[in-house]
Amino acid sequence: MVWQLVVGLTLAVLCPRGAAAQFMYLDANVDQVWTEADCVVKSGVNAVDVWLVTDRTRAGSAARVTLEELGQMTFNSYEVIVRSVGGTVEFGKYTNAQPSMNIPLEERRTQTELHVGYLGPEILKPGKYRLGRFTYRVVNGDPMLVIADRSELDARFRTSFGSQLIGADLDNTLKLASSGEGGDWRDAVGLAQISDVSRQAAERNGPVAGSLRFAARAEWSRNGGMSVAVITTKEGRLKITLFDVAGRLVRTVADQPGVPPGTHEFSIGTARLSSGVYFYRVSSAEGELTGRCAIVK
Repeated sequence: MVWQLVVGLTLAVLCPRGAAAQFMYLDANVDQVWTEADCVVKSGVNAVDVWLVTDRTRAGSAARVTLEELGQMTFNSYEVIVRSVGGTVEFGKYTNAQPSMNIPLEERRTQTELHVGYLGPEILKPGKYRLGRFTYRVVNGDPMLVIADRSELDARFRTSFGSQLIGADLDNTLKLASSGEGGDWRDAVGLAQISDVSRQAAERNGPVAGSLRFAARAEWSRNGGMSVAVITTKEGRLKITLFDVAGRLVRTVADQPGVPPGTHEFSIGTARLSSGVYFYRVSSAEGELTGRCAIVK
């Protein structure tokens, strides 16, 4: 009985808790945080920062682990896979922002994927770190940039970071598991689809989010006003809200119960809105969509 108890305790110590609060994100407007304003820009060459938080959630809450495990959420290497979805881009130069990680891993890029990584001997304490910066230029389509857990170029590549905390694979590499299969942490967010900030771009905007079954887009009507068109396939409540670039609620465009399936169009009403970029959120029985529109007067 004593031997069995000791074995049980040993297994409990060796069994990995895994990571519980990691967050990686792309920052397009260099404000060091991720918001809905971080979107793909279709014109010109644009810079994007890659950030990693090793010990807190996206909302800022601490990891639900022991103090010893919290101290083990260190950082001494990283790999990042950025993928273009819905279009192609030209990935430019990547600049590493961690001076102690001066050993580069294999760098690969196509018009749909970028893989970068660095490692070093110094172990950095748990916290928030800017990993580096890359540039991109949209070549075709209306793409979004996502942080992928696995590479389509090489099965060896995984979005991950080195840590003193033991992961699910009993190693010290904590791996992203955005697909829900294997890995240690799951929260990574990229850049949403977007069009140029101009009236011409808004006029030719296609669906900015969703599928053929559930989609939404903002467009200019013939009378010069802005409207949001939504396609739904399920009956239920439909709510559309509009935010400014600071994330402040500007107005509720629509909030209707029992909306039948079909195509629905709602006027935003631009009379009291100044020129600029706005974001809208569509909530329905099928889920949520977000998009961006530009109001030019």
